[in-house]
Amino acid sequence: MSITTRRLAAGLAGASAIAVLVGLAGAAPAAMSAPGSNKVTICHRTHSVTNPYRMITVNANAADGLGRADHTGHDLAFELDGTTYPVFDPTVTYPPNRKHWGDIIPPVRSSPGLNWTAAGAQDIYSGTGAAYGLCTRMSAKQFFDLEVAALPDDLTPEQREAALDEILADLDEQDSLDDAALKQELGITSFAELDPAALPAGFENAPSRPRGPRPPAGYGPQIGQQKLAVVVWWDADRDGDYDEDELPAESITVSIQPVLTETLAAALAPAVGEVTTDADGEVIVESLDAGQWDVTATAPDGSDVTWDSEGADDGSAQVDVPANSAGFAWVGLVPFDTGTGGGTDGGTDGGTDGELSPEDDTALASTGASATTPLLVGLAALLVAVGAALLRTRTRPRGRHAAH
Repeated sequence: MSITTRRLAAGLAGASAIAVLVGLAGAAPAAMSAPGSNKVTICHRTHSVTNPYRMITVNANAADGLGRADHTGHDLAFELDGTTYPVFDPTVTYPPNRKHWGDIIPPVRSSPGLNWTAAGAQDIYSGTGAAYGLCTRMSAKQFFDLEVAALPDDLTPEQREAALDEILADLDEQDSLDDAALKQELGITSFAELDPAALPAGFENAPSRPRGPRPPAGYGPQIGQQKLAVVVWWDADRDGDYDEDELPAESITVSIQPVLTETLAAALAPAVGEVTTDADGEVIVESLDAGQWDVTATAPDGSDVTWDSEGADDGSAQVDVPANSAGFAWVGLVPFDTGTGGGTDGGTDGGTDGELSPEDDTALASTGASATTPLLVGLAALLVAVGAALLRTRTRPRGRHAAH
C-alpha cells in the first residue's frame, strides 16, 4: 500500500509534549517514555515458532526493572555457532527443546526496556514488514493452547501435569491487564486456581481478537522520530482480519488526541486533530511526540464498525507511541444490512454472519472503493423499497383490511 496522507504533526506536536501514557488495550504497540506512565504493552515470549510472542499490557512496574514479577528478567537467548539471538528470529531453526528467546519491552520510565535495540526487535513489536504477526494479541486460552502444543511428546503423565501447571503459572506471572476481566468472570484471583485438565467453559470460550490489517508501508520506527499509523477498510466478512480482496475505506475522518491524566485534563483540554484516510484507507502522522494517543474513526452514515484494534466495535482505540518508534491502530467498517433475506449481522444480501455477497463486493470495487459508495448503494436500495411500498399503498383496493 502506498501512503499519501501524512498530516497533523505540527498541530499535535506541541500538545503531545504533555501527554501522559496510561496504557493500551488494542492490537497496536504501546509506548512508554514519559513520566507518570503506569502501563506498558510488551511482547511476552511463547514457545511457539509460529506465534512467538503474546502482546500484553501490564503495569509499568512489571516492565521497568523495579516491580515484582519483573518481565525484564525474561531475557533468555538462543546461541548458535557463536551468535546470540536474544529475540525470536524466523530465519533460525530452533530445536524443540531450545526455543529460547526473551521478551521485548520498549523504554519505560527510566528503564531502557528489554531487547529493545536487538536486531529485529522493534519490527516484531511494531509488526512491520516480514515481522507482521509475530507479536499479536491472543486470549489466555490461545496462549495456553500454544504452550500445550509446544510440550515434548515424551513427557510422563506426571511431567505433563506439572508442565500444564507451569503454563497457568506463566499466565499469572504475565499479570496481563487484558486477562483481568476473564479472571473476574471466572471468579478467580489466579489462574493457578484452575485445574488444567478440566478448564471451565468461561476459559475455554474466551474470545480472541482479530489481527486486523498490516501496518502500512513507511510506518516503521525511526531513531529520533515517532509515528502513528491508522488503517480503515471495508471488512466485508466482519471477521476483523484484512483480506486481500477487501477494499480500503477512503475519506474517513479520524480524530487523534493525546490522552491526559485527570489533573492535566482539568488544567489543559487535550488538543484535537482530525485527518482523513487516503485512497488506501491509510493515515500516517509523523514527527509525533512519544506518548499515548486516542484514535477514533467516525463510521459514515449507513455504516458500522465491525472490529477495531482494541477488539471492540466503537471505532476508538488508545495507542501508545514509544520513543523512536511507532504506534498503529485500525478500524473495520461494513454497510448496514439493507437486504431482505433475513441476515443477522449485516450484509446487503441478507446473508448470515454479516458477510457481504459477491455482488456487494463487486459493487464496492466497481465504484473506485470510495468510502461513501456503499452508503449510496444502500440509500438507493432503500429509496426503491420505500417507493414501491408507497405505490402499493396508493393502489391497494379500499376495504381490503376487512377481507383479512
